[in-house]
Amino acid sequence: MSDHSICFVPVQPQFQGDRHAKAEEIVKWLVEQKAIEPTLSDCVSGRAYRLLPGLTQFLEHGDEYFDPDLLTLELEVITEKTVFHAGGNGLETITCPACQTCESDPLDMQKDSPFLDLVTTWFESESELITCPYCQREISIADFIFEPAWGFSDLGFSFWNRGGPFRDDFVKEFERRLGCPMRIVYTHW
Repeated sequence: MSDHSICFVPVQPQFQGDRHAKAEEIVKWLVEQKAIEPTLSDCVSGRAYRLLPGLTQFLEHGDEYFDPDLLTLELEVITEKTVFHAGGNGLETITCPACQTCESDPLDMQKDSPFLDLVTTWFESESELITCPYCQREISIADFIFEPAWGFSDLGFSFWNRGGPFRDDFVKEFERRLGCPMRIVYTHW
């Protein structure tokens, strides 16, 4: 069996505000909803909150696919600069929002990928702005279009093996509590 996650990632490479306080606020809300345990557990990642059956109230199919016996059944809260990638879901294209140049299959090791280098540039930089190798414009990495979706931020919430897709009202409430637009990244291992 493979692991999968849904990551909620602010569309802000540098979260505007205290990201640690925001993470605690979201955790407190999920604890109140009985969706996660109140303390960090010994889950696989070592820094996560065990998901509880109360999470099923937020899933489209309720508890139909929720398996409380899974070892990796957790909410991982990330508060450091991270590339939230699709894992085994790959990367089909990257598109510049300014010049609309689209690079297909950037992970193909047989070819040079100027766009993929932008990910490394962003990660090693203090700025969220990167220069498109085609049109030479400085653009936030959050504005480049990755298919499937990737996220870039110093704050993120990864729900591992949660048992099914989230209901739209939960996603909207999560985004409201986050206080900014967010991107959803689906990861598969």
